[in-house]
Amino acid sequence: SSVAPELPAATAPAPATLGSSHRPVRLHLDRAPLSLAQQRMWLHQRLHPETMRYLVPLSYRIRGPVDRTALVAALEGLAVRHEALRTRVVQGPEGRPQQVIDAAGTIGTGHGGVVEEVRLDHMEPASRLWHAEQLAARFRAAPIDVAEAHPYKAQLIELSATDHLLTIVFLHLAVDDHSVGVVTAELATLYADAMGMDRHLEELPAQFADFAVWQRAQLAEGVHDASIDYWRATLGTAPRAAEVPGLRKNGRPGGTIHDHQVDLPPSVGRALLEMADRNGVSPFQLLVALTSIGLGRFTGADSVLVGTPGSERRTAAHDAVVGLFINTMVLQTDLPPTATFLDVLGQVRRRVGESLDHGALPFDALLDALGVPRES
Repeated sequence: SSVAPELPAATAPAPATLGSSHRPVRLHLDRAPLSLAQQRMWLHQRLHPETMRYLVPLSYRIRGPVDRTALVAALEGLAVRHEALRTRVVQGPEGRPQQVIDAAGTIGTGHGGVVEEVRLDHMEPASRLWHAEQLAARFRAAPIDVAEAHPYKAQLIELSATDHLLTIVFLHLAVDDHSVGVVTAELATLYADAMGMDRHLEELPAQFADFAVWQRAQLAEGVHDASIDYWRATLGTAPRAAEVPGLRKNGRPGGTIHDHQVDLPPSVGRALLEMADRNGVSPFQLLVALTSIGLGRFTGADSVLVGTPGSERRTAAHDAVVGLFINTMVLQTDLPPTATFLDVLGQVRRRVGESLDHGALPFDALLDALGVPRES
């Protein structure tokens, strides 16, 4: 797929003012292309509309008195401040998806209905919490059609004057993990300000749509050409997919994909930290080496690729912005039969350093450069 800028000529600034800049500039757009990570996630979401994997829910039990008017104003204020939270995604010319940034004045009406308020104080006290949890679960699971609605909604359930359940749901298309921290901190500030405590947030230097335009302009202007050359040289002959027992040949499992969390005993965690320190590597580098060795033995491959999540937040201008600033970094580990564990560890340490140096290249642009076919 093309990574060239897709803005209509009437609204697209001269590329020289974008890609050559070290950070996005404020463009005040009402339409913009998706970022490359957004484009991939939007496609996945359309292929699997029933899944909840693309919803990011937050829940808060609030005990004590609540100024409902101020809290609703703060929740709506988040969408006023962050364009990504009042942005729909529609198909534009030639079927290409594009961001449509609705005006701040639409919050609370039409596309922008943010806060759903429910009161349960008329019910028997013993049954209120059960009903609240059922309502919140349905609210969290309800899909969001991002072509028609904003990727952000909230539900405030009043169990009593001093007991509330607040549920906030985002589409992953609009947020990353860092964004959740931004939202949590800013919600408290906006709530205090709405209650008359004179708390203010600094104006944002850019919005996520500005980043999406800047990202594509950098690619069009060849800013990442050296990184593309590096990755072609590093990954050009790498295996496309490992033959993992229990997986079909197209790499997709026979059932549903699940996330698995493993809690290591404290003694094992301490031993890993000591091993990493003893060998002059980070715990992350040690775990990549161990994972690569394990995958190599499990699959019989002599070269293993491990993907690890990264971030596109590479300037201070991005830190306070809500948006999907995610990237994927690919780490290749060669596992020749004669390699010792220390050989592999040293290789991983070097590869991680090189990958970080070239990690600004968007993962989707890397796939295009390598000619890797997409799979649904």
